[in-house]
Amino acid sequence: MAGTLWISNRGKRRKGTTFKDLQIVFDTQVTTKHIYEPLSCAFPDDLAQEIHNEMTELDFDILGVVDKLENVIGFVKMEQLKDGNVMKYMNPFDLSIVATDSTPIYRLIQILEKREFVFVMHGTSIDGIVTLADINKPIVRLYLFGVISLFEMHLNYWLKHLYQNGSWKKTLKPNRIEKAEEIFKERIKHNQALTLEECLQLCDKRDVLCQCKPFLNDFNYSEEEFRDQLKKCEKIRNELAHNQDIIFAGFSMEQFSSIITSVESFIKKSEPRVMALEAEKIK
Repeated sequence: MAGTLWISNRGKRRKGTTFKDLQIVFDTQVTTKHIYEPLSCAFPDDLAQEIHNEMTELDFDILGVVDKLENVIGFVKMEQLKDGNVMKYMNPFDLSIVATDSTPIYRLIQILEKREFVFVMHGTSIDGIVTLADINKPIVRLYLFGVISLFEMHLNYWLKHLYQNGSWKKTLKPNRIEKAEEIFKERIKHNQALTLEECLQLCDKRDVLCQCKPFLNDFNYSEEEFRDQLKKCEKIRNELAHNQDIIFAGFSMEQFSSIITSVESFIKKSEPRVMALEAEKIK
């Protein structure tokens, strides 16, 4: 599709091709309320050891604490519960561990960088919890796959723009080019309008663009930084594509969030530049 992905022949921007389009959906329509779990609770007078045993059986690390009217007033951690009653171990809430149910998915990922859970407020009361395990749910995967797909589309664009007439072939080993040509021929059989560049693997695009000084300079990358980012991005993309149980396996949550943030930043820088170049073509 090349430039037609961004702008139609009439000079109109195509819907659903900007990062803003993606974020609008996940800002207002798909938020924390779609993935949080109800907060299970205990009463202050409950025996701590009994609650500890119940939490062990249910595989819960965190439990809310409610008063007689069942208003959530604090929480306990399973590891802290020993003798006495629950009230003895109750922790108060603070703003750093509370999010609203309207918090966007991408913001929730950032919040979970430095903590393993966050409580969710619905209206004026806390009634839910999100843990790192919830980041693996299908809705979050959809957002992440959308971001990475958009990222790869931008890489396709720059590869074609900076390497005219297939000059990128000089930078790849013959076996990598043959692999792309095999995929290209197979897709042509199914009437899929693609370019050879779009049939390259992400690792191939990485190897080509890592050798392009104008590209690296324009986006303020060193060769090492760009290569490292794409290797990590490829690992996340593969985890998503293969439906692995844990999509950030091999990374800390802070590293995972940093990778996604870097990809989003690249797209935001790339979009206006792509638009300007394509607008020039139709003048």
